Amino acid sequence: MLAVMLAGLANGQELGEGPRADWATYGGSFSQQRFSLLRQITTRNVARLRVAWAFAVPDAGAGDNSLETTPLVVRGRDAGLPALDAVMLITSPLGRVIALDAGRGQPVWEFAPPLLAPLRACCSKTNRGAGFGRVARADGGAEPRVYVATLDARLWALSASTGRPAPGFGDGVGPAGSVTVADNSAGYSLTMAPLFIPRADLPAGGATRGRDLVVVGISGGEYETRGFVTAYDALTGEMVWRFFTVPSPGDFGGDTWPTLTGPFADPFLRGGGGVWMTPAYDLAAGRLFIAVGNPGPNLDGTHRAGNNLFTDSIVALDVRTGKRVWHFQQVHHDIWDYDAASPPLLFDVAGQPAVGEAGKTGFFYILDRESGAPLFPCPETPVPPSDVVAPDGTDEAASPTQPVCEPGLQFVPLLRPGGPPPDPGAARQPIFTPPSKNGVIVQPSVYGGSEWSPVACHPALGLAFVSGVVQPASYIARPERQPRPGRYRFGGLPALKLSDVGGTLTAIDVNAGTIRWQNETARPLVGGALATAGGILFYGEGTPLGGAFVALDVSTGKKLFRFRTRGGVNAAPVTFLANGKQLVTVAAGGHLHYGSRLDDLLITFGLE
Repeated sequence: MLAVMLAGLANGQELGEGPRADWATYGGSFSQQRFSLLRQITTRNVARLRVAWAFAVPDAGAGDNSLETTPLVVRGRDAGLPALDAVMLITSPLGRVIALDAGRGQPVWEFAPPLLAPLRACCSKTNRGAGFGRVARADGGAEPRVYVATLDARLWALSASTGRPAPGFGDGVGPAGSVTVADNSAGYSLTMAPLFIPRADLPAGGATRGRDLVVVGISGGEYETRGFVTAYDALTGEMVWRFFTVPSPGDFGGDTWPTLTGPFADPFLRGGGGVWMTPAYDLAAGRLFIAVGNPGPNLDGTHRAGNNLFTDSIVALDVRTGKRVWHFQQVHHDIWDYDAASPPLLFDVAGQPAVGEAGKTGFFYILDRESGAPLFPCPETPVPPSDVVAPDGTDEAASPTQPVCEPGLQFVPLLRPGGPPPDPGAARQPIFTPPSKNGVIVQPSVYGGSEWSPVACHPALGLAFVSGVVQPASYIARPERQPRPGRYRFGGLPALKLSDVGGTLTAIDVNAGTIRWQNETARPLVGGALATAGGILFYGEGTPLGGAFVALDVSTGKKLFRFRTRGGVNAAPVTFLANGKQLVTVAAGGHLHYGSRLDDLLITFGLE
């Protein structure tokens, strides 16, 4: 099963400083820029890349198991494996963790979590990666650990040297070495790569004092759950704080949810708002930045009148307490499944600290990191009303306005509201046209815009690179007759249109708020990109016949290298040093929902 097949820095890096040898956290650094300072591979020699090794990942390549892992790479000595120069940590779609010799692809250890059955998980079975950190012990030593969040809503801590569950970590409820984050039988699950923050990179005071943290967010909004993000003591598994993305009545934002009686009472308890991608962390400010998912039910807002905070929002949290500092809501009262899915990333705009996020709306939002205000206008714009009525006579109270960003921040084609109204029988209607009983075709659809694909950034060039999805859908409203927590509920039917499908890869000048260049692809782009100081942008493509791993000139978008893969590439690449040589690794496992051919390979490239 583990046969090989063919077909540093610590986590606490200053903002804008990319990894030099390792890839120790999901986005390469706390800023989530997916930028590497390595430059052995350049625009002059990238065409000489060849496969160095490949590895068949267990659980991948079948059914709705989706291989979306971002590998971590750390020095062997830091992982407690001094015989190896570099260790790679990967996860399978079912949360299996495998340590590999990063230079050769040979397995070192494997941990298969005992998952609860039956599993409840939306959309596909996946795991986007592990977390790594050296945890301070009471005796003054440091213990290297790996953290993995699993589909049955558990967080595991493992010894990085052996893969065994870490002693002393747990809540006494589930297996040793794990804590139960939520109840999977109620629809909660975990797919994100946990974020480890060492105590040296935490501000003084507060509940985090004297602790290393591991942060994880919940998935499962399609099951009428209530979203939250939690910080745990990385040594013991004790909960330090929890922030609910759907506030209770009386809390800030609670008035954006209705007070109801009868079967639809307490809609905030079923409000959705999952946090299913890894946060960004500004260690200088001591703030976490989370992207929050859609409200529930996805396409039915008849019994959740109001803006429904903090769904579809970027929220800044005080890392010491988990309390909200500010928020920016991309979509009010979402009835399109336009959640903020792509992880936030941190960069500067003309010297001003900023946070960016690629929305399912097709807009790249650039916000002031201190206040949350847009640095480029996204004015509230009138949008069409809804004519949907629930079976009990409740009207769909769609928001009369939505934030609509400038064209320079728009990375997929869409009809903008506010222009001449299209004919009612037209093939497509403007974005934010509400679902209807008979269906209305809108682009972007439930798949974006940008899906969960992480954005890459080249800070020196001031460019952000966004993967886009072009996939229209006919939105058909089907309001609920009664809530059913723990059961899959979408509130309608997004019937995908197979014509005019495609993708975009867009370089956005974050200092000007304009598009520098844009490449179109034949199929949706899902997975994300990697930028390097060598002038390269790496990304992958997926089709029903296979996929490709591609290298572009980061400044122009010119194609410099293309390698055909057996399966679609629907994951983000990473780069690192192993035995003094720069290598690049990407998962090529395909994706059932995007029609991208399934496979099970993790492929690593190096210069010949």
